[in-house]
Amino acid sequence: MKNTLLGLTGFALIAVSYGMARFAWGLMLADVMRDIAFTPQLAGILSGCSFFAYCIAILLAPRLSAWAGPRMPALMSSLSAASGLLIIAVAGSQWLLGLGLFIAGLSAGFASPALAAAVSQRISQRQQPKMNTIINAGTSAGIIISVPVLFWLPGGWRGACLLFALLALLCAFPVWRFLPKDKTSARYGFFHGLLHQRALHRLMAIAFFSGIISAAWWSFGPALLQTLGIKPGIISLLWMTAGAAGITGALT
Repeated sequence: MKNTLLGLTGFALIAVSYGMARFAWGLMLADVMRDIAFTPQLAGILSGCSFFAYCIAILLAPRLSAWAGPRMPALMSSLSAASGLLIIAVAGSQWLLGLGLFIAGLSAGFASPALAAAVSQRISQRQQPKMNTIINAGTSAGIIISVPVLFWLPGGWRGACLLFALLALLCAFPVWRFLPKDKTSARYGFFHGLLHQRALHRLMAIAFFSGIISAAWWSFGPALLQTLGIKPGIISLLWMTAGAAGITGALT
């Protein structure tokens, strides 16, 4: 039962931190640009705030887990997602949008290492890959949920961000209850060691270029489709299809 609750907690945290706090931005970008005027170039910089924050947080999270246990960075993920989305919801300028996206982007970077550490502590080694796969499928669930919320919820993208912030805040309660607070073993030289393993260089290059391609889609895909004259309902359906594909990918 405890393993199930850990899996559900991780699934929910990944759903809000990745699917809502990070990737829902691309779906709402066109509407945001109509309310707060800025150029496509600035839109790219704003989107980059989220990715930059993710990189910072994912480097800090293992150290936080070693110092205070997985619960601490997981709580920081929940709170940063909630606060960042709240700032986006009330933003009236490009600078506030950038600040909100940066803070919200931290959540995804804090979540993944914390949940991986929690799984390694609580789940048997044989079951760990399965549990991690189920937890990470939360990204797709968050994407799927964000579509009808953005499409039908009164208040448009601002109302959606308020709801997402509330859901992110609610995640703090199961995180506090079901994630372990035991410290993990420190591995500060982990990334430095990876860079010296030749066998991983090609894999890292593939991951790098895959990240560039996926960043373009998650940031500008819906906005680009709108400029081509595709109706918002069709764009929402395509976004949901991408999310559903991610869930089916968990079967691998």
